[in-house]
Amino acid sequence: MMNAGALPDSVTFNLLLRDLCNANHSIDANRLRLLASSKGYEPDETTYHVLVSGFTKEGRRKEGEVVVNEMLDKDMLPDIFTYNRLMDGLCRVGKFSKKQVRLL
Repeated sequence: MMNAGALPDSVTFNLLLRDLCNANHSIDANRLRLLASSKGYEPDETTYHVLVSGFTKEGRRKEGEVVVNEMLDKDMLPDIFTYNRLMDGLCRVGKFSKKQVRLL
């Protein structure tokens, strides 16, 4: 589809990424996002949420942090669910304890 110059709408694309992440293929989902971005697709907050959730589920802390940082670089603020998902993943891999995380 993308090789023919057609991009899916954001709902279809995010569902495809979600299915890849649910099948423990978050790296492939992120590669697909990068390919689509190079062809003109603009990721939205849902795209980033799906990827952060997938990376966190797979225990890929660094990849999740990279996606959140990219989101912040684009002046998109993660919603509370995306933020909590990443923080929970960081706590589970021992990056820091939940006692250290304070929201003001």
